[in-house]
Amino acid sequence: MENSIREIADDWLDEPSKNERQNKHPNEIYRCNVITSYFGNRKFSELERRDAHEFKKHLKNSLGLSESTIQRYISTFNAIMNFGLESGLSGTKIQIKTKQVKGKEIYLEPDELQKFIGQLDTLRANIAEFLTLTGQRKSNVISLKWSALSDDFKEWTQSSVEMKNAEPNVLGIGESARNVLKRMWERKEKIEQSRPYLRGKVEYVFVQDNGKPFVATSLGNKSWKKAVQKSGVNKNITPHTLRHTFATLLAKDGVDIYQIKEAGGWKDLKSVTRYAHVNTSKKREIVGRLDAVLF
Repeated sequence: MENSIREIADDWLDEPSKNERQNKHPNEIYRCNVITSYFGNRKFSELERRDAHEFKKHLKNSLGLSESTIQRYISTFNAIMNFGLESGLSGTKIQIKTKQVKGKEIYLEPDELQKFIGQLDTLRANIAEFLTLTGQRKSNVISLKWSALSDDFKEWTQSSVEMKNAEPNVLGIGESARNVLKRMWERKEKIEQSRPYLRGKVEYVFVQDNGKPFVATSLGNKSWKKAVQKSGVNKNITPHTLRHTFATLLAKDGVDIYQIKEAGGWKDLKSVTRYAHVNTSKKREIVGRLDAVLF
């Protein structure tokens, strides 16, 4: 019996991520349901390129979705198609071309972030998660030492030498980022147990299996690029993209731009404003606050 698109999509949703910690994001599950509702029980082997392009037209004309939202649906569709072929099913390699977003202003939506991190190996996944949750530069995160952290992992003291703006900084660390640190501490203890000569000598938070510091230049190597490709997120994702994601998602959620600057360690507000995009509805909300004051 041949597999239908619906069956393949269900298997894809159940597929564990490479680092076995990231589940599919609710938005991605919703998009998957839209895809399976459209194709129904069509057989994977029967699907042709024109069917995929008709689906793209359906998203635009029937559902009235924006171009950026359509791109996310296409990424999910492509990921499901790739999964079917990688599972050994016979069929045509169907990929809908997406408009790749380029430039410094790239950021990831929460579901895109989960898709990407889910394809990374465990160590890089933890680094990527910590980069996003703290908004720090790659160089600061890779060079982070345990001695710079408070005992409860709630504060990170950065010296003026570490900071691009040459000013010392004390960074507050949120719960999710602390969970990353706890996982790295457990990893450190395992490394020291397996290599007694390293006990008390593992200084850095993010280290290789042999206890040596992780090399910053290897973060965005072939495995990183392969994870970008397999995630189906058609954006040029770099470690700096995660810093931009930190600022943009906070700004979209209404966090004050000055607070974002302080949390991320930017030198001035001008550096932050190019990252933070405030949508039209948020602008209306801000302006509308004056109504309550005056009238």
